[in-house]
Amino acid sequence: MSAATNRTRTTATWSNWAGNVRSSPVSLEHPASTADVQGIVARAAREGVTVKAHGAGHSFTPIAATEGIALSLARMNRVLDHDAQTGLVRVQAGISLHELNPQLKALGLALPNLGDVDPQSVAGAHSYTAESIAIIGMAGRFPGARDTEAFWRNLSDGIESIRFFSEQELRAAGLDEALIGDPAYVPAKGYLEDADLFDARFFGYSP
Repeated sequence: MSAATNRTRTTATWSNWAGNVRSSPVSLEHPASTADVQGIVARAAREGVTVKAHGAGHSFTPIAATEGIALSLARMNRVLDHDAQTGLVRVQAGISLHELNPQLKALGLALPNLGDVDPQSVAGAHSYTAESIAIIGMAGRFPGARDTEAFWRNLSDGIESIRFFSEQELRAAGLDEALIGDPAYVPAKGYLEDADLFDARFFGYSP
């Protein structure tokens, strides 16, 4: 974690705007760069705690509540670059609409659609309502594809990603012989390789 990161150990209660959601994170982090975020996530993994980003607290749901590390992206608030021809602007996810709008004006640009309140971050506004803001970037793993490029190739080329299993594999997995011999049973599924390496508990997902 870089020296630019502010780390606050706290027992204070975090609350959203409405006050109907409260939580007590073990620490509050204010990363200023992607490298800072990577360092925080690595440290959380070592300490066995979760990481959750929160924004302006506009949501009335407990989506931002955490007893792990609370991550504020408010310092990641820069306009990175823009394309004058297309009007595409690339910004850091923590920039608020209040901070972004004057900078867009200086570029001769504006958002055609805004969130409810301007303290919202770009990331929060996009996930909450603003359909006009594009978050560009995607990662993922899928049956038969280790990344999004391979997934797209499979779709484009009509490649079947459902895997069929041999009787030997079914027996090794402990399936009943009666099921294996059932003519109505189709020994196939969307199989995700190395799924056992995903730390579901760390990210708060059901195994």
